[in-house]
Amino acid sequence: MKLRFTAKLALAFCLTLLVPASSLTAQQQSSPASANDDVAQQAVIDSVKSYVEAYNRRDAAALSQHWSETGTWIGDDGSVVQGRENIRKAFAAIFAEMQADPTLTVNVRKVSLVTSDVALEEGSSGLAGGPQADYTAIHKLENGQWNLYRVKEHTPAQAVPHNRHLQDLDWMIGDWVDQSDGATVESSCRWSKNGNFIMKNFRVTIAGLDTLEGTQVIGYDASTNTIRSWMFDSDGGHSVGIWSKNGNIWEAQSSQVLADGRVASSTNIFTPLDEGRFDWKSTRRTLDGVGLPDIESVEVVRVVESE
Repeated sequence: MKLRFTAKLALAFCLTLLVPASSLTAQQQSSPASANDDVAQQAVIDSVKSYVEAYNRRDAAALSQHWSETGTWIGDDGSVVQGRENIRKAFAAIFAEMQADPTLTVNVRKVSLVTSDVALEEGSSGLAGGPQADYTAIHKLENGQWNLYRVKEHTPAQAVPHNRHLQDLDWMIGDWVDQSDGATVESSCRWSKNGNFIMKNFRVTIAGLDTLEGTQVIGYDASTNTIRSWMFDSDGGHSVGIWSKNGNIWEAQSSQVLADGRVASSTNIFTPLDEGRFDWKSTRRTLDGVGLPDIESVEVVRVVESE
């Protein structure tokens, strides 16, 4: 039996680990249901909890008793295991191959009664450190016990590594300087470990003022599917930015809190010119809701180490 098959089987069968009725989705809780429906739904959940306990004991015989005599599992690759005894054998093989005791996490999105003796469950499950796989499960009431009658696992979405989302910002990596009369802005950008963040350290030197230093972190926010930045400066200010790309131009919409509590905002625009230069300007600038003049285009150049 292939390892991939056995791992998928474990994901598909362990459906509602540690999911009490109170943790079901708001949609499920707010759906109109009779008292009998509530009792039946809780009975389904209790049955699957018992099933999961058997899984965590690595008890293939007890697991199989939670299945209908003719229960069927359909994997995302079309593989099929049918019948209680075959399921018992499959789990015995899974447990024999296990090198560790993986923890399963499950998100139950919906449990609904189709008839008085058939229930439909929808959700996703996954072992710790692995991908989540969507599933649908049909539970059937047989001789007073809710048994798994049919489980269908769907192909899990292939997660894109976070660093893939940042590759178009690779031009930023390196040391940069913008120098004019009385002011110098220096910055250094590096990849973090595994390339999941760009770490930017900067220094602003203006004649007659204290030097301002800070750190900016640019990374992918999976919860909103956006590239974000977080900045902290030596005066005590901080900001959050949302980045977007239009052709060759990057825009970072920034919201900032200054050290004295005032609130600022701006849109910073970066245009790479070649490997050694990029253009920067700042527009739509406000301070406590009052508009400020734009900062016109500034050419920033890469620092080249002398040999």
